[in-house]
Amino acid sequence: MSNVKHILFLVFAICFFFQESKGQGITIIVDSNYVLPFKKRVKMADREFKSRQYYEAIELYQELHEEQPRNLDVIYRLGESHYKAREYPEAEKYFQAVVDTVPNPYSSAPYWLGVVQKMSGKYLEAQQSFMLFLEKGGNVVLEQRADLEIKACLWAKELIGQPTNVDVTHLPEGINGPFTEFGPFLLGDSIMVYSSLNTDSLLNATFCCDELYLSHLYQSYKKGGQWVKGEPLPYPLNNGDFHSGNGAFSADGKRFYYTQCTDFGARGTFCSIYMASHTDGVWYNDKSLSRNVNNARYNNTQPAVGVAENGQDILYFVSDREGGLGGNDIWYSVVNADGHCSEPVNAGTVLNTSGDEETPFYDNALGLLYFSSDGHSGLGGKDVFVCKGALNAFEAPRNLGFPINSRVDDMYFTNGEDEDTYYLVSNRPGTIALKGPTCCDDIFKVSRLEPVVVLLQGIVHEQGDAEQKPLDNATIALFDITENDKQLVAEMKNLVSTGYEFTLTPNRKYELKASCAEHFSTYKKFNTVGLESSATMHESIGLTRIEQNKSYRLDNIYYEYASAKLTDASKVVLDSLHRLLTENPKIIIELGAHTDSKGSADYNQKLSQKRAESCVDYLLEKEIPSERLIPKGYGESEAVASNECIDGSDNPDGRAQNRRTEFKIIGDVKNIKIIRQKL
Repeated sequence: MSNVKHILFLVFAICFFFQESKGQGITIIVDSNYVLPFKKRVKMADREFKSRQYYEAIELYQELHEEQPRNLDVIYRLGESHYKAREYPEAEKYFQAVVDTVPNPYSSAPYWLGVVQKMSGKYLEAQQSFMLFLEKGGNVVLEQRADLEIKACLWAKELIGQPTNVDVTHLPEGINGPFTEFGPFLLGDSIMVYSSLNTDSLLNATFCCDELYLSHLYQSYKKGGQWVKGEPLPYPLNNGDFHSGNGAFSADGKRFYYTQCTDFGARGTFCSIYMASHTDGVWYNDKSLSRNVNNARYNNTQPAVGVAENGQDILYFVSDREGGLGGNDIWYSVVNADGHCSEPVNAGTVLNTSGDEETPFYDNALGLLYFSSDGHSGLGGKDVFVCKGALNAFEAPRNLGFPINSRVDDMYFTNGEDEDTYYLVSNRPGTIALKGPTCCDDIFKVSRLEPVVVLLQGIVHEQGDAEQKPLDNATIALFDITENDKQLVAEMKNLVSTGYEFTLTPNRKYELKASCAEHFSTYKKFNTVGLESSATMHESIGLTRIEQNKSYRLDNIYYEYASAKLTDASKVVLDSLHRLLTENPKIIIELGAHTDSKGSADYNQKLSQKRAESCVDYLLEKEIPSERLIPKGYGESEAVASNECIDGSDNPDGRAQNRRTEFKIIGDVKNIKIIRQKL
């Protein structure tokens, strides 16, 4: 036994006996040559493992392994401990030893061997280990995961062979230290809030002292284009009673959400989400969110903030609460100004899996959710994914590829100070670490190597023209669309046969407006979200010529049953008509409402008149002059389809076509620019 290990065992023995005899009034005299029995030391090592003190557990298991090199329980525990400590080559060695032993009581050993081989970048060997596990079976959940991992190993080699156009660099000392840094979040382009552990919990070798190591929130700013050493945020965001981290600001920067956690050792770490107000650098009104989110039975952590239509915060967060699909799922709740939260809702099966989904970040401008997962196919442990959507309605997640993702854990992806910069947290080689090259998390910067250039080209033509000849003197305008605003980016007037061309910015939302005299203008929305390389987009737009006294149908105008009251969806359509009238102040229109033949003709006539008047009333409320709006009810008199089939049975499709609202221009439209046909 080495002197260091002997001292460690002696110190641990003293602490162990002290704890066992505490309160019993027993004095213990320890012989310096005394060594605890093997089984007792196994229990001590197991206790450290359960308390997540993996390096201490490794020391103890290693000494036990030297004494009994064929003890399979100790070998398996060494594999588990090295895996938890993120020492994958060492974990592979011990898991391989278990797999090679016959008989092998650990049926899951081939699966975990595959996991650590994958996280060492040994995809072929990992694939073989997962297949070996499936041959033997024994664990339904792990069998499902093994199937996924086999596909991931095949896919990973392809992904690495097609790297994305980015460079991933380690942030310098000052932000990163020899321990763990995580949870970066930028406020503007010059302030970064992040979290740091002032010592790595895995390296904590204080067997019997009461010193507590805590993570805290820090703030850094840029000086000379570089991030300076972070300073701790003030009390109460940081104090000596709990871990604090995972900060996220609301879209307006006025509310700061973060996590407070208490470490109970073997019982685990329990976290709750707090909210503090933030104005001009001053922090105040710190409070815990309501019990809907902070249910004491579960962990609630890693907040991200979106914006609801009414301006309230949509809190996305991670929880292991009941009703989830796996270990940790992403949930959401709507939070009002006093911190009261709606009942959390799971973000859905498209996003969440039987694995862990963690570290969400929501890009409000683009409607994108970034998160990390080990339940979707990836290169290593946790990969970064992005999906479009909100609440619990998301498109399929997309892996951000290599080198954003690596063979190990990649998390906390977030926007940077400009459209070509992002940040993430990883334990990939290159961190500042006191132990192995992949032991600890640091913050990395993600930069595009070359700007992505996106061109938009097209022509404006007469709608219905098979040859699509360009319209003379057409105008095309490009707008940049943000959450609450629309800005004109560029405009081309008097277009000729060459058409138009605009240069676009990646990851933006746009709207095109095409117009020409005596034609309805047309609007088209599109985006450049997710484009990783330069591209040319094509968008040709057809404009419909105006015909006076021709009726144009307003799609999606609905009323409550047997009523003239407009639905909210109908008001959205009328808002488009309001835009037409506002931009063209000389237009006089007739708004006509039609019904099917159910009910008497007199009843339908009166109902249609009231419905037409409801549309006009809505536009009057939006300050369109009454002399420009003529309501007219047509009842069932101008059917465009049969209300009944040939055999006399009801024709629902025909009735639906007859229940319609239309408008037509009844004033002089000569030389007046009209906005659009289909609203």
